[in-house]
Amino acid sequence: LDVMMPKLSGFEVCKKLKNNPATQDIMILMVTALNEPGDIERGVLCGCDDFLSKPVNKTELLKRVENMLKLRFVTDELERLRSYIDGMEDDTGPQPPRE
Repeated sequence: LDVMMPKLSGFEVCKKLKNNPATQDIMILMVTALNEPGDIERGVLCGCDDFLSKPVNKTELLKRVENMLKLRFVTDELERLRSYIDGMEDDTGPQPPRE
């Protein structure tokens, strides 16, 4: 998300996405020309996962997106394993990991 957008700011869009159960797990990278510590803090408080200042370096952007995708994969795998272990601990027995 770009912080400065026409109708809603990136901060507002981020907050709406993170407050909606259907979209709360979407990872958000905020891109902005703002680079004051308060702007970064505001982005973190609204739920963004990473912050990148303009001008955007293509290599840095690609690497951050790659790292976010890796984190998403690991987080999803951890959730599948937790579900499997929870199934083993209750009376229903182990449940196969969700795909």
